[in-house]
Amino acid sequence: MNAIRYQLFLRRYQIDSTYIFSIMNYNKLNFDLYVENDLTSFKCTQALIPDAKELPLLLITKNKEDSVFVNSENILKQLKFQKVLKKGISYSAWEEQSLEFVRKEVKPLFDNIAKGPLKEFQLAYRNSAQMTRTVSGDAYISDLIGILKDWAKLCIADFSKVGYKKEQYLEILGNWEQRLQRQDFHGGKEPDLADFFMFACIEPTWMFSRHYVDLNFHVREWKNRMDIVKDQRSK
Repeated sequence: MNAIRYQLFLRRYQIDSTYIFSIMNYNKLNFDLYVENDLTSFKCTQALIPDAKELPLLLITKNKEDSVFVNSENILKQLKFQKVLKKGISYSAWEEQSLEFVRKEVKPLFDNIAKGPLKEFQLAYRNSAQMTRTVSGDAYISDLIGILKDWAKLCIADFSKVGYKKEQYLEILGNWEQRLQRQDFHGGKEPDLADFFMFACIEPTWMFSRHYVDLNFHVREWKNRMDIVKDQRSK
């Protein structure tokens, strides 16, 4: 019997991509990983998936004649159906309730946390190719031009973003602290899907979100624990 092959296509610094990656990693699933920057074209992905429009995307291959593309909304459903998620999910009403809270209340705030020209430039720089490597002058200029183009796109998109105040972020984090109920994780001794979704909201733009998280001791300690468990696959 041929082993199932998973190919996971992600977008860097995106909440949904971080969410899916962290859960699959925590469950020690073997998968080929393809990562794109937020604003680059789909050249890499389209070489394998011509009609790719949204990421994350999971390509599941059982044999050469049996491959299926799974979009972001259905990746977890498909993995549950295949019964390969052994950890990080409780199927409890409490888990589902907090997932809904993160989806409706938390994600919109952290999707818009990088509002403003300076923040957008920082994000564009991080999304770019690593400019610290030794490259030729022409390549360096090309990278710089790419960053400036991405920055312009982000600034244009800025007009559609909602500006949130510091107090709103602190209130949301306070709500999450209450949901932790002074346990290591929302799921208790082990994280559940609500833990991973909340982590995915905070992690992609950590350069900005940490200023709020650091003000809540219990949430910061929880974040430190999540940093460890989401990388367990490499141990």
